[in-house]
Amino acid sequence: MTAGSDIAQRLQLLQDEFAHQLPGKIEHLDTAWSEIKCGNLSLLPILHRQAHSLTGAGATFGFIELSRASRALEHALQALLAAGAGLNEAQHSHIGKLVQHVHESTKLAPSAGMINMLNTEDTPARASPQHEDARLIYLIEDDVLLAEHLSTQISHFGYTVRTFYNTKEARDYIQQKSPAAIITDITFADDEKAGIESMLSLRQEGYALPPLIFISSRKDFLTRLEAIRAEGQAYFTKPVDIGGLIDKLDQLTSTARPEPFRVLIVEDTALLAAVYAQTLQQAGMVTRQVSDPMQVMETLDDFSPELILMDINMPGASGEEVARVLRQQEIHVSVPIVFLSGETDKGRQLAAMGHGGDDFLVKPIQPAHLIASVTSRIERYRVLRNFMVRDSLTGLLNHTKTKEQLDIEIERARRQNRPLSFAMIDLDHFKRVNDTYGHPIGDKVLKSLARLLQQRLRKVDVIGRYGGEEFAVILSDTSGPDAVRTLDSIRKDLAQIRQHGEKTEFSVTFSCGVASYPDFATSETINNAADKALYRAKHDGRNRVVLAAYKLNQKD
Repeated sequence: MTAGSDIAQRLQLLQDEFAHQLPGKIEHLDTAWSEIKCGNLSLLPILHRQAHSLTGAGATFGFIELSRASRALEHALQALLAAGAGLNEAQHSHIGKLVQHVHESTKLAPSAGMINMLNTEDTPARASPQHEDARLIYLIEDDVLLAEHLSTQISHFGYTVRTFYNTKEARDYIQQKSPAAIITDITFADDEKAGIESMLSLRQEGYALPPLIFISSRKDFLTRLEAIRAEGQAYFTKPVDIGGLIDKLDQLTSTARPEPFRVLIVEDTALLAAVYAQTLQQAGMVTRQVSDPMQVMETLDDFSPELILMDINMPGASGEEVARVLRQQEIHVSVPIVFLSGETDKGRQLAAMGHGGDDFLVKPIQPAHLIASVTSRIERYRVLRNFMVRDSLTGLLNHTKTKEQLDIEIERARRQNRPLSFAMIDLDHFKRVNDTYGHPIGDKVLKSLARLLQQRLRKVDVIGRYGGEEFAVILSDTSGPDAVRTLDSIRKDLAQIRQHGEKTEFSVTFSCGVASYPDFATSETINNAADKALYRAKHDGRNRVVLAAYKLNQKD
């Protein structure tokens, strides 16, 4: 059974369960109405909530006429509640007829509802490209010295490069094993467009090529156009900007799956919440369900959702009230809130959104509409959050967020009784780089180091830009000596990378200070110790990594 058919089967079971529960729901509706007819007007809000629940759930599970009848009842009760008066004879008769209509609508067989709306073939997928070897690059270049230079530079960033000096040999290998990407010159000794023509030929023969990057001394529009027609995804003129080339390789070959979207569903109708959860999970999202709005705060702290999907009408607290509570707390101000309701009045929808909502979806919600709305909101949230916590130039965590993460990681190391290392990195003579080559080139150098750190360190390691040319790294579950060995290897590789000025090449180095937990048991002391070790590295001649010894720190 496929994942899609499994989801559809589970949704069908939910529809069957709703049909099974429906007589009980109608009985509760009758009981409330009987009490109201006897003068117990305090049950009007409960009857209204019951009608609201049937409005959304009915249409979702295919009981379209039930949903329409319940919506009419819901609106009539809403008007009564807003007026705040008792029931006169005409209103009594009108409500009674609406309740009877709800009864009659339950006798009609359900249609497909949301279950068959969920086309598993069309559900957006968030997949990443897969290759036989995600770090293998084929380089086709007949200039031996240039090929060796490019291969060496690319290898420093963690790629494995297989070099070919003619297109024929490369074609044979491409047909046997596909790499993560192909970098090819355009002009070869036997043909000035051999690079383009060989790739076109392979495509015409039916080979699915990986991402293709062209390099060339030619800068004319026609050659660039021909490269596009060969489905080239990047074009670099010689001398090749290594930083730009690596950026493009990283972008084209990344196999890292983005973190799944996290959605908190606050809905007191359990079956509806389950349908929304199944629909979003089908699109690769992670969900958490809360039926009691009074439990939202506790779940927020534990789950850290990127969007809250919340019903408007719930017992205990309305969706609008919950949103207002959340918006009073700085940590939850930016989390998108999407309201759910059968309410079709635009004025009331706008009023609800004025209380902290970002969007309003009317029940029943088409699966594709639900997925699209949630996806667009979370994508925007991630972009805005990145602006708040990441350095705009390098994409690394900013100073404030790095310090917050250091507090978190120190506490985790303490709980788990495991080591941790903290490193301060500073580019040597960086002012000289800016003064000699200009600030745009200096920015490229900063990005080059940031990229190298991201590629060479583990995903669990935290990398931040502390400010200027200074970087910070938190290496979890890593002793001081192990951190020194790792960072010293990166230091050596950075020194080998050729940075490009306008008309020249140059290299840069960095100095680094490392301190480790538990020798330094708080974020403040480990930070200070790493900073002093960095100063010692600078004082001792730069271009080195120094480990802060606990006894030395005690003397200081």
